[in-house]
Amino acid sequence: MTDAVIPEKTVERLCSYRRILLGWQERGKERFYSHDLAAEASITSAQVRRDLMSLRTIGTPRNGYVTANIVEELGLIIEGESEQKIVLVGAGNLGKAILDYFAGRRPNLRIIAAFEKDPAKIGKRIASTPCLPIGELAGTVRENDVLLGILTVPERAAQESANALVDSGVRAIINFTPAKVRVPADVYLENVDISIALEKSAYFGRVFARTGDARRGQARASSNNNGGAKGEPMMRILCIEDDRDILESYQAILHGAGYEVETALDGETGLASARARKPDLIILDVMMRESTEGFHVAYQIRQDPNLKHVPILMLTAISSEFGMRFDKEKDGAYLPVDAFVDKPVAPQSLLSAVKRLLALPANRINVDGTKK
Repeated sequence: MTDAVIPEKTVERLCSYRRILLGWQERGKERFYSHDLAAEASITSAQVRRDLMSLRTIGTPRNGYVTANIVEELGLIIEGESEQKIVLVGAGNLGKAILDYFAGRRPNLRIIAAFEKDPAKIGKRIASTPCLPIGELAGTVRENDVLLGILTVPERAAQESANALVDSGVRAIINFTPAKVRVPADVYLENVDISIALEKSAYFGRVFARTGDARRGQARASSNNNGGAKGEPMMRILCIEDDRDILESYQAILHGAGYEVETALDGETGLASARARKPDLIILDVMMRESTEGFHVAYQIRQDPNLKHVPILMLTAISSEFGMRFDKEKDGAYLPVDAFVDKPVAPQSLLSAVKRLLALPANRINVDGTKK
Protein backbone atom coordinates (compact mmCIF):
# COMPACT_ATOMS: atom_id res chain seq x y z
CA MET A 1 0.00 0.00 0.00
CA THR A 2 1.02 3.62 -0.49
CA ASP A 3 1.78 6.11 2.28
CA ALA A 4 -1.75 7.51 1.96
CA VAL A 5 -3.83 7.36 5.14
CA ILE A 6 -5.97 4.23 5.19
CA PRO A 7 -9.59 4.73 6.34
CA GLU A 8 -10.32 3.63 9.91
CA LYS A 9 -12.81 0.93 8.90
CA THR A 10 -10.29 -0.53 6.45
CA VAL A 11 -7.62 -0.63 9.16
CA GLU A 12 -10.08 -2.50 11.41
CA ARG A 13 -10.66 -5.08 8.67
CA LEU A 14 -6.92 -5.47 8.04
CA CYS A 15 -6.35 -6.11 11.75
CA SER A 16 -9.16 -8.67 11.71
CA TYR A 17 -7.66 -10.37 8.66
CA ARG A 18 -4.27 -10.63 10.30
CA ARG A 19 -5.68 -12.15 13.48
CA ILE A 20 -7.52 -14.78 11.43
CA LEU A 21 -4.48 -15.48 9.25
CA LEU A 22 -2.17 -15.83 12.25
CA GLY A 23 -4.51 -18.50 13.58
CA TRP A 24 -4.49 -20.30 10.24
CA GLN A 25 -0.71 -20.03 10.07
CA GLU A 26 -0.38 -21.68 13.49
CA ARG A 27 -2.61 -24.53 12.25
CA GLY A 28 -0.52 -25.01 9.10
CA LYS A 29 -2.85 -23.42 6.53
CA GLU A 30 -0.35 -22.23 3.92
CA ARG A 31 -2.79 -20.80 1.34
CA PHE A 32 -6.26 -19.32 1.38
CA TYR A 33 -8.84 -17.84 -0.98
CA SER A 34 -10.77 -14.60 -0.60
CA HIS A 35 -14.00 -16.47 0.11
CA ASP A 36 -12.29 -18.35 2.98
CA LEU A 37 -11.28 -15.10 4.64
CA ALA A 38 -14.63 -13.47 3.87
CA ALA A 39 -16.54 -16.28 5.57
CA GLU A 40 -14.33 -16.10 8.67
CA ALA A 41 -14.51 -12.28 8.86
CA SER A 42 -18.27 -12.16 8.10
CA ILE A 43 -17.89 -9.85 5.10
CA THR A 44 -18.09 -10.25 1.33
CA SER A 45 -15.42 -11.83 -0.88
CA ALA A 46 -15.49 -8.68 -3.01
CA GLN A 47 -14.58 -6.57 0.04
CA VAL A 48 -11.67 -8.87 0.90
CA ARG A 49 -10.36 -8.68 -2.66
CA ARG A 50 -10.63 -4.88 -2.65
CA ASP A 51 -8.74 -4.65 0.64
CA LEU A 52 -5.98 -7.01 -0.49
CA MET A 53 -5.72 -5.53 -3.98
CA SER A 54 -3.41 -2.77 -2.74
CA LEU A 55 -0.89 -5.18 -1.27
CA ARG A 56 2.29 -6.14 -3.07
CA THR A 57 1.39 -9.82 -2.74
CA ILE A 58 -1.10 -10.83 -5.43
CA GLY A 59 -3.42 -13.81 -5.20
CA THR A 60 -4.64 -15.91 -8.12
CA PRO A 61 -8.00 -17.64 -8.71
CA ARG A 62 -6.22 -20.99 -8.95
CA ASN A 63 -3.75 -20.80 -6.08
CA GLY A 64 -5.23 -18.13 -3.82
CA TYR A 65 -2.97 -16.16 -1.46
CA VAL A 66 0.12 -17.30 0.45
CA THR A 67 -0.79 -16.95 4.13
CA ALA A 68 2.72 -16.09 5.39
CA ASN A 69 3.18 -13.37 2.78
CA ILE A 70 -0.08 -11.64 3.62
CA VAL A 71 0.58 -11.89 7.36
CA GLU A 72 3.98 -10.26 6.89
CA GLU A 73 2.66 -7.46 4.70
CA LEU A 74 -0.28 -6.71 6.97
CA GLY A 75 2.13 -6.57 9.91
CA LEU A 76 4.22 -3.94 8.13
CA ILE A 77 1.14 -1.86 7.37
CA ILE A 78 -0.36 -2.07 10.86
CA GLU A 79 2.72 -1.96 13.07
CA GLY A 80 5.37 -0.48 10.77
CA GLU A 81 8.86 -1.75 10.00
CA SER A 82 10.43 -0.80 13.34
CA GLU A 83 9.38 -1.30 16.94
CA GLN A 84 6.61 1.03 18.15
CA LYS A 85 6.82 1.79 21.84
CA ILE A 86 3.82 2.24 24.13
CA VAL A 87 3.24 3.61 27.64
CA LEU A 88 0.44 2.72 30.02
CA VAL A 89 -0.98 5.09 32.64
CA GLY A 90 -2.69 3.39 35.57
CA ALA A 91 -1.31 0.10 36.92
CA GLY A 92 -4.45 -1.05 38.72
CA ASN A 93 -6.13 -4.39 38.09
CA LEU A 94 -7.05 -3.61 34.49
CA GLY A 95 -3.66 -2.11 33.74
CA LYS A 96 -1.93 -5.18 35.16
CA ALA A 97 -4.13 -7.48 33.07
CA ILE A 98 -3.24 -5.57 29.88
CA LEU A 99 0.45 -5.62 30.69
CA ASP A 100 0.33 -9.35 31.34
CA TYR A 101 -1.71 -10.10 28.21
CA PHE A 102 0.44 -8.14 25.76
CA ALA A 103 3.84 -9.11 27.16
CA GLY A 104 5.73 -10.49 24.15
CA ARG A 105 2.56 -10.95 22.08
CA ARG A 106 3.42 -8.37 19.41
CA PRO A 107 7.20 -7.99 18.88
CA ASN A 108 6.80 -4.64 17.10
CA LEU A 109 4.36 -3.22 19.65
CA ARG A 110 5.91 -3.08 23.13
CA ILE A 111 4.73 -1.44 26.34
CA ILE A 112 7.97 -0.02 27.70
CA ALA A 113 6.66 1.42 30.97
CA ALA A 114 3.64 1.79 33.24
CA PHE A 115 3.04 4.97 35.24
CA GLU A 116 1.46 5.34 38.67
CA LYS A 117 0.91 7.74 41.55
CA ASP A 118 0.72 4.95 44.14
CA PRO A 119 4.10 4.75 45.95
CA ALA A 120 3.49 1.05 46.70
CA LYS A 121 3.61 0.22 42.98
CA ILE A 122 6.36 2.56 41.84
CA GLY A 123 9.74 0.87 41.32
CA LYS A 124 8.25 -2.59 40.83
CA ARG A 125 7.96 -4.61 37.63
CA ILE A 126 4.62 -5.84 36.35
CA ALA A 127 4.81 -8.56 33.68
CA SER A 128 8.46 -7.52 33.19
CA THR A 129 7.41 -3.88 32.63
CA PRO A 130 8.81 -1.21 34.99
CA CYS A 131 6.31 0.87 36.94
CA LEU A 132 7.51 4.49 37.12
CA PRO A 133 6.24 7.65 38.86
CA ILE A 134 3.82 9.73 36.79
CA GLY A 135 6.27 12.63 36.93
CA GLU A 136 8.61 10.71 34.59
CA LEU A 137 5.95 10.27 31.89
CA ALA A 138 6.91 13.22 29.69
CA GLY A 139 10.64 12.44 29.74
CA THR A 140 10.08 8.75 28.97
CA VAL A 141 7.75 9.52 26.06
CA ARG A 142 10.13 12.03 24.50
CA GLU A 143 13.31 10.01 25.02
CA ASN A 144 11.78 6.90 23.46
CA ASP A 145 9.69 8.53 20.71
CA VAL A 146 6.53 6.98 22.12
CA LEU A 147 3.45 7.62 19.96
CA LEU A 148 0.82 5.46 21.69
CA GLY A 149 -0.53 5.62 25.24
CA ILE A 150 -3.03 3.43 27.09
CA LEU A 151 -5.33 4.87 29.77
CA THR A 152 -6.45 2.54 32.56
CA VAL A 153 -6.82 5.06 35.38
CA PRO A 154 -9.95 5.72 37.52
CA GLU A 155 -12.61 7.75 35.68
CA ARG A 156 -11.96 10.88 37.71
CA ALA A 157 -8.32 10.94 36.57
CA ALA A 158 -8.94 10.17 32.90
CA GLN A 159 -8.91 13.69 31.43
CA GLU A 160 -5.88 14.79 33.44
CA SER A 161 -3.97 11.68 32.35
CA ALA A 162 -5.01 12.13 28.73
CA ASN A 163 -3.76 15.72 28.85
CA ALA A 164 -0.43 14.52 30.26
CA LEU A 165 -0.06 12.00 27.42
CA VAL A 166 -0.87 14.60 24.76
CA ASP A 167 1.48 17.18 26.30
CA SER A 168 4.25 14.57 26.30
CA GLY A 169 3.89 14.04 22.55
CA VAL A 170 1.72 10.92 22.31
CA ARG A 171 -0.36 10.91 19.12
CA ALA A 172 -2.76 8.03 19.77
CA ILE A 173 -4.59 7.04 22.97
CA ILE A 174 -6.57 3.93 23.86
CA ASN A 175 -9.02 4.95 26.57
CA PHE A 176 -10.23 2.03 28.70
CA THR A 177 -12.01 4.35 31.15
CA PRO A 178 -15.76 5.18 30.97
CA ALA A 179 -14.90 8.90 30.82
CA LYS A 180 -15.38 10.79 27.56
CA VAL A 181 -11.97 12.42 27.35
CA ARG A 182 -11.20 15.25 24.95
CA VAL A 183 -8.06 15.34 22.82
CA PRO A 184 -6.83 17.65 20.03
CA ALA A 185 -7.84 16.94 16.43
CA ASP A 186 -4.33 15.67 15.60
CA VAL A 187 -4.49 12.94 18.29
CA TYR A 188 -6.27 9.66 17.53
CA LEU A 189 -8.58 8.44 20.31
CA GLU A 190 -9.95 4.89 20.61
CA ASN A 191 -12.54 4.43 23.35
CA VAL A 192 -12.96 0.92 24.74
CA ASP A 193 -15.85 1.06 27.22
CA ILE A 194 -15.98 -2.28 28.99
CA SER A 195 -18.99 -1.22 31.08
CA ILE A 196 -21.11 -0.61 27.96
CA ALA A 197 -20.03 -3.97 26.56
CA LEU A 198 -21.03 -5.59 29.85
CA GLU A 199 -24.42 -3.87 29.94
CA LYS A 200 -25.10 -4.68 26.29
CA SER A 201 -24.23 -8.33 26.91
CA ALA A 202 -26.43 -8.36 30.02
CA TYR A 203 -29.39 -7.17 27.94
CA PHE A 204 -28.90 -9.79 25.22
CA GLY A 205 -28.25 -12.42 27.86
CA ARG A 206 -31.74 -11.77 29.20
CA VAL A 207 -33.21 -11.80 25.69
CA PHE A 208 -31.43 -15.05 24.89
CA ALA A 209 -32.60 -16.65 28.14
CA ARG A 210 -36.17 -15.45 27.66
CA THR A 211 -36.47 -16.65 24.07
CA GLY A 212 -34.61 -19.84 24.95
CA ASP A 213 -37.02 -20.56 27.80
CA ALA A 214 -39.92 -19.96 25.44
CA ARG A 215 -38.37 -22.34 22.93
CA ARG A 216 -37.95 -25.08 25.53
CA GLY A 217 -41.51 -24.60 26.76
CA GLN A 218 -42.86 -24.89 23.23
CA ALA A 219 -40.85 -28.04 22.65
CA ARG A 220 -42.26 -29.65 25.79
CA ALA A 221 -45.78 -28.80 24.61
CA SER A 222 -45.02 -30.33 21.17
CA SER A 223 -46.31 -27.19 19.52
CA ASN A 224 -43.02 -25.94 18.14
CA ASN A 225 -42.60 -25.84 14.37
CA ASN A 226 -38.92 -24.84 14.44
CA GLY A 227 -37.56 -28.33 14.23
CA GLY A 228 -34.67 -29.55 16.30
CA ALA A 229 -36.42 -32.65 17.63
CA LYS A 230 -34.76 -35.98 17.01
CA GLY A 231 -34.76 -36.65 13.28
CA GLU A 232 -36.35 -33.24 12.49
CA PRO A 233 -34.18 -30.49 10.91
CA MET A 234 -34.14 -27.00 12.40
CA MET A 235 -35.84 -24.24 10.43
CA ARG A 236 -33.20 -22.11 8.73
CA ILE A 237 -33.49 -18.31 8.56
CA LEU A 238 -31.30 -16.03 6.43
CA CYS A 239 -30.87 -12.46 7.74
CA ILE A 240 -29.67 -9.86 5.21
CA GLU A 241 -28.83 -6.62 7.05
CA ASP A 242 -25.87 -4.23 6.69
CA ASP A 243 -25.80 -3.09 10.33
CA ARG A 244 -23.58 -5.59 12.11
CA ASP A 245 -24.96 -4.79 15.59
CA ILE A 246 -28.56 -5.29 14.47
CA LEU A 247 -27.59 -8.46 12.64
CA GLU A 248 -25.93 -9.90 15.72
CA SER A 249 -28.94 -9.04 17.90
CA TYR A 250 -31.36 -10.80 15.53
CA GLN A 251 -29.01 -13.76 15.36
CA ALA A 252 -28.98 -14.05 19.16
CA ILE A 253 -32.78 -13.76 19.39
CA LEU A 254 -33.43 -16.34 16.67
CA HIS A 255 -30.76 -18.77 17.91
CA GLY A 256 -32.29 -18.55 21.35
CA ALA A 257 -35.67 -19.48 19.88
CA GLY A 258 -34.21 -22.61 18.31
CA TYR A 259 -33.70 -21.52 14.71
CA GLU A 260 -30.62 -22.06 12.56
CA VAL A 261 -29.45 -18.63 11.40
CA GLU A 262 -27.26 -17.54 8.50
CA THR A 263 -26.30 -13.91 7.95
CA ALA A 264 -25.19 -11.59 5.16
CA LEU A 265 -24.14 -7.94 5.28
CA ASP A 266 -25.28 -7.05 1.77
CA GLY A 267 -27.73 -8.17 -0.90
CA GLU A 268 -25.18 -9.78 -3.20
CA THR A 269 -23.84 -12.04 -0.46
CA GLY A 270 -27.36 -12.75 0.79
CA LEU A 271 -28.54 -13.90 -2.64
CA ALA A 272 -25.49 -16.13 -3.04
CA SER A 273 -26.14 -17.66 0.39
CA ALA A 274 -29.83 -18.25 -0.39
CA ARG A 275 -29.01 -19.92 -3.69
CA ALA A 276 -26.32 -22.09 -2.16
CA ARG A 277 -28.45 -23.20 0.78
CA LYS A 278 -32.16 -22.52 0.49
CA PRO A 279 -33.53 -20.97 3.72
CA ASP A 280 -37.02 -21.44 5.13
CA LEU A 281 -37.40 -17.67 5.66
CA ILE A 282 -35.52 -14.54 4.60
CA ILE A 283 -35.36 -11.44 6.81
CA LEU A 284 -34.38 -8.56 4.52
CA ASP A 285 -33.44 -4.95 5.24
CA VAL A 286 -34.82 -2.35 2.83
CA MET A 287 -31.83 -0.03 2.73
CA MET A 288 -28.24 -1.26 2.68
CA ARG A 289 -25.51 0.09 0.41
CA GLU A 290 -28.25 1.66 -1.72
CA SER A 291 -31.56 3.06 -0.52
CA THR A 292 -33.62 0.44 -2.39
CA GLU A 293 -31.22 -2.51 -2.34
CA GLY A 294 -33.69 -4.62 -0.37
CA PHE A 295 -36.37 -4.10 -3.02
CA HIS A 296 -34.06 -5.34 -5.78
CA VAL A 297 -33.04 -8.38 -3.73
CA ALA A 298 -36.69 -9.25 -3.10
CA TYR A 299 -37.46 -9.18 -6.84
CA GLN A 300 -34.44 -11.35 -7.62
CA ILE A 301 -35.53 -13.88 -5.00
CA ARG A 302 -38.98 -14.09 -6.58
CA GLN A 303 -37.45 -14.58 -10.04
CA ASP A 304 -35.47 -17.61 -8.85
CA PRO A 305 -37.59 -20.77 -9.30
CA ASN A 306 -35.94 -22.40 -6.30
CA LEU A 307 -36.50 -19.43 -3.98
CA LYS A 308 -39.75 -17.85 -5.19
CA HIS A 309 -41.85 -19.49 -2.46
CA VAL A 310 -39.55 -18.59 0.44
CA PRO A 311 -41.39 -16.08 2.66
CA ILE A 312 -39.73 -12.65 3.04
CA LEU A 313 -39.96 -10.46 6.13
CA MET A 314 -38.83 -6.93 5.26
CA LEU A 315 -37.28 -4.58 7.85
CA THR A 316 -38.08 -0.91 7.38
CA ALA A 317 -36.89 2.28 9.03
CA ILE A 318 -36.32 4.46 5.98
CA SER A 319 -39.45 6.60 6.23
CA SER A 320 -38.58 7.99 9.64
CA GLU A 321 -34.79 8.04 9.38
CA PHE A 322 -34.16 9.12 5.79
CA GLY A 323 -37.31 10.95 4.71
CA MET A 324 -37.83 8.50 1.87
CA ARG A 325 -41.43 8.42 0.67
CA PHE A 326 -42.38 4.80 1.25
CA ASP A 327 -45.72 3.71 2.65
CA LYS A 328 -45.87 0.10 3.82
CA GLU A 329 -49.61 -0.13 3.29
CA LYS A 330 -49.72 1.46 -0.18
CA ASP A 331 -46.29 0.94 -1.74
CA GLY A 332 -45.74 -2.32 0.10
CA ALA A 333 -48.70 -3.88 -1.69
CA TYR A 334 -46.66 -3.91 -4.90
CA LEU A 335 -43.54 -5.48 -3.41
CA PRO A 336 -43.09 -9.28 -3.47
CA VAL A 337 -42.65 -9.57 0.30
CA ASP A 338 -44.94 -11.14 2.87
CA ALA A 339 -44.70 -8.84 5.89
CA PHE A 340 -43.03 -5.69 7.20
CA VAL A 341 -41.68 -4.79 10.62
CA ASP A 342 -40.27 -1.43 11.70
CA LYS A 343 -36.78 -1.20 13.18
CA PRO A 344 -35.99 -1.41 15.99
CA VAL A 345 -38.20 -4.45 16.51
CA ALA A 346 -38.84 -5.99 19.93
CA PRO A 347 -37.67 -9.61 20.30
CA GLN A 348 -41.16 -11.02 20.81
CA SER A 349 -42.54 -9.05 17.84
CA LEU A 350 -39.77 -10.42 15.65
CA LEU A 351 -40.38 -14.00 16.80
CA SER A 352 -44.13 -13.63 16.33
CA ALA A 353 -43.68 -12.42 12.73
CA VAL A 354 -41.19 -15.20 12.01
CA LYS A 355 -43.48 -17.91 13.38
CA ARG A 356 -46.45 -16.60 11.37
CA LEU A 357 -44.53 -16.47 8.08
CA LEU A 358 -42.99 -19.91 8.53
CA ALA A 359 -46.53 -21.29 8.78
CA LEU A 360 -47.65 -19.72 5.48
CA PRO A 361 -48.63 -22.28 2.81
CA ALA A 362 -46.96 -21.90 -0.60
CA ASN A 363 -50.12 -20.53 -2.22
CA ARG A 364 -50.15 -17.65 0.27
CA ILE A 365 -46.58 -16.47 -0.46
CA ASN A 366 -46.60 -13.03 -2.12
CA VAL A 367 -44.74 -14.09 -5.26
CA ASP A 368 -46.09 -11.50 -7.69
CA GLY A 369 -46.05 -8.39 -5.52
CA THR A 370 -49.78 -8.29 -4.90
CA LYS A 371 -51.28 -8.86 -1.48
CA LYS A 372 -53.48 -11.93 -1.21
